[in-house]
Amino acid sequence: MNQILSDPDDDTKGFFDPNTQENLTYLQLVERCVTDPITGLSLLVIAKKGEVYFFVDEATKLILKATTTTKAGGKYQSTTVSLWDLLYSKYITEEKRRELVQQYKSGSITIEHFLKIILTIIVPQTTTTSSSSIVMCQPPERQVDSSTKSTITTTVTKTTEVQSFHGIRKDVTASELLESQIINEDLYNNLTAGNVTVTEVSEMDSVRKYLEGTNSIAGVYLQSTKETLSIYEAKSKGLLTPGTTLVLLEAQAATGFVIDPVKNKKLSVEEAVSQRVVGSEWKNKLLSAERAVTGYKDPYTGNTISLFQALKKILL
Repeated sequence: MNQILSDPDDDTKGFFDPNTQENLTYLQLVERCVTDPITGLSLLVIAKKGEVYFFVDEATKLILKATTTTKAGGKYQSTTVSLWDLLYSKYITEEKRRELVQQYKSGSITIEHFLKIILTIIVPQTTTTSSSSIVMCQPPERQVDSSTKSTITTTVTKTTEVQSFHGIRKDVTASELLESQIINEDLYNNLTAGNVTVTEVSEMDSVRKYLEGTNSIAGVYLQSTKETLSIYEAKSKGLLTPGTTLVLLEAQAATGFVIDPVKNKKLSVEEAVSQRVVGSEWKNKLLSAERAVTGYKDPYTGNTISLFQALKKILL
């Protein structure tokens, strides 16, 4: 499900921008969201009639993605990164992002100048955060038996017990990541040998998406009042249609949690219903979406099994 929500292909369209009524993929709709500066949650902007609704159009987005650099530093050191990724990194504020895009679209700055400004902002921050201390390690002393003058050599074979990875709702082992083809055999061997840490692997984009889920649309941001609402509350106020509300909540549940953007809490569907973050009328549909991540309980064995296994056993 996370792969579907992250898929930019037109085949996965079906999410409508409430401001323009455009039919978009989930990823395209997420890219039109603003990021809450405190919580980091993605919020769908709703503008009133007459207000300027800001978003990056597809043509501009393609140019930003095609413009690349190797000079960003920090976690981007020695890698090619697009201007688009830098623009939407944590180093650029929402206000600055909007200002630069509008300047570029109006012709005030060229794409080259755009990139130069971004690097001027990012490089000092990545240089500071990427600096690290160097620890000098002395080689172990060789012990010599004074009576025989012979060198005593001890060979130690070290085995590393790999810690579990923290996934959605439960921990995941390295073996499970390998079996799911989230990591390859070389990376698995490096993990077990202690050449890389669980933390380092968890921070890899491909692994992090699996462990943490897709960055889902957490709520709604009212542009006129700068108010944050839950998706269900936005529906109750007539700002979202029931159909749009349901697909957005199903997308949330399918990534592991229903989100309360006001209190910055991630909830199970059961918790979300009991705390009135969502209405009880949609509980069963959201539970079905949630089970894409949490799995289904086999009534015959009591074991939790995947959606695919449940379908094979005709439990649904």
